[in-house]
Amino acid sequence: MSSIHDFVTFHMTPRNRILFFSLLSGILFVVIFSLIGYHPIPSSYYLNRDDGIITLSHARNFVEYGTISINPSGELVEGFSAPVQFWLFAGLYKLTHISYDWYNQIQTYLSTFFIGMIFVLLFEEVGWEAVGLSMLAAFMLARDPSFIIWHGSGMENALTHSLFLLSFYLMVRTFRTW
Repeated sequence: MSSIHDFVTFHMTPRNRILFFSLLSGILFVVIFSLIGYHPIPSSYYLNRDDGIITLSHARNFVEYGTISINPSGELVEGFSAPVQFWLFAGLYKLTHISYDWYNQIQTYLSTFFIGMIFVLLFEEVGWEAVGLSMLAAFMLARDPSFIIWHGSGMENALTHSLFLLSFYLMVRTFRTW
């Protein structure tokens, strides 16, 4: 084996090649977002924004007290607008009692990883060129302050970004096979 390029090109099945390039793209998205997007920005600008904490506190109170409210003795008010984030956190909190901070970081990094994985699949031919274009997209998104700050805010944005891209990919895939 003379290089990783030869190994990937000649020794991997097409399915394993797609998996390899998707995983590589996901890792590159996380690295680029971490080093170029988040490293230069003070974390107080984006971490644990209040709307995200409201959703997580509603989910925690649902698990601990059976009420969807800001506090267990308060009114039963559904005061959040992120049901996917609510149910994901409620499930994780029930299993692990994960903190808001840890959940937000995991949500951001996993969503970023999935964006990278899905992005490379949008290309008809998944290969090194698709990874290069994926890296270019990651650089551009990491340098967009409004995207990167909202993506890492702890609100539902990271989930929305990855689920939107997944929906778009499924639509593209449907049209390709139609």
